[in-house]
Amino acid sequence: MKNIKKIWLLIIAIFTLCSVTRASADTGLTARLSTLQPPESARILPSMETNIVPLMNVDLTSTSPDTIKVAGLHVSMNTSHAVLALYVFNGSTLIHVAPPQQEGTYLDFLNNPITLAPNQTIPITIKASLAPVQQTNGSIDISLLHIHSQQPGGEMVRHFSYLQSKTVHLFSVFAEWGQRTFPLVRIEQQPQRDPSTSAVATFALRLSAIGGNVTIPTANHFNVWFTDINTGMIHPATQVLVSLTPYTQSIADGARVDVTVTASLLHADLDSRSMITARMAHIVWSVVGQTPVIQRWGLQQMVSEPTNIFFPAGKKLSLISGHQTQNAFVLLFRASPGDLGFQRSADLIDWSDTNAWQLEVIETMHDGSRIYRAEILSHSTAQMFFRVKQ
Repeated sequence: MKNIKKIWLLIIAIFTLCSVTRASADTGLTARLSTLQPPESARILPSMETNIVPLMNVDLTSTSPDTIKVAGLHVSMNTSHAVLALYVFNGSTLIHVAPPQQEGTYLDFLNNPITLAPNQTIPITIKASLAPVQQTNGSIDISLLHIHSQQPGGEMVRHFSYLQSKTVHLFSVFAEWGQRTFPLVRIEQQPQRDPSTSAVATFALRLSAIGGNVTIPTANHFNVWFTDINTGMIHPATQVLVSLTPYTQSIADGARVDVTVTASLLHADLDSRSMITARMAHIVWSVVGQTPVIQRWGLQQMVSEPTNIFFPAGKKLSLISGHQTQNAFVLLFRASPGDLGFQRSADLIDWSDTNAWQLEVIETMHDGSRIYRAEILSHSTAQMFFRVKQ
């Protein structure tokens, strides 16, 4: 009988816990990571200046029919560095500062709550103040475990909203990478010399030195992978070329150079079904006099659109990429020297209507071939066939 009571009490306890969880999930507040997150590299200053590092941007949305007040956040951190304080910002307004605690930190701002009207969304940012050091290579990340709100009747409710920030890497000196344009993959065939196909990816990057001098990158510093998304096969680049503008022996603190990385997959085992994409897997950079750093973070945007290889060997027309925007279909393709003509399969598009489609040459290659950009509005339906006049 005692065992039966224990089981019954256990069932009641589980049911009660589940009920609380459901109640907290149905009280009209949601939290999501904002589209724009803080940089994944940050500089820690060696002086006694305060180092304020953004860790997480969150959008809070009220789905309640009543006005509610966000009164606190429960967070936890993983850090290799001493944290002096945590900050909560409502937009750009500082609303709370608190010292961190070992077993998680509750940021209580009931006396200065964030008011959310029905269906309103507001952005909040969590930042950390880090102790100054002479030299550091470390990291920090934060998790948002719960959000506490005050309901119209004064009731306090805990919302379960586990959100994990990206890891922010901490340096006294570091290389900051950005993109000038999105990567582009093109397919090259040279049937006169080699019957195989080559995929070539171009990454137009920008490198800035933050806090000190950074050594110039070379071909060995870039790891580019080509992936056939139809088969899942991954091929490392077989050749990488690097150019700098302006060229320099080292990049001084605060200086910026344009870096163009051209990676090739030579003699690739590709066929007409292949859909090729290229991405920057990692970059190796180093500060003068320090150990090189292998950077795999912050490169998520360094990936190309898939390129469809739909042509058999010997043809002189290749599709570079294709994607759909909100209003149009956009194609990039390469054609051999000569005038490009059109042959349409059906009169489903008015070719005299220049608002319905556009074609432009965006680049002329060294061999005389051209890169074309074609744009067809989404409300027009057509199959387009391209031919090259010999």
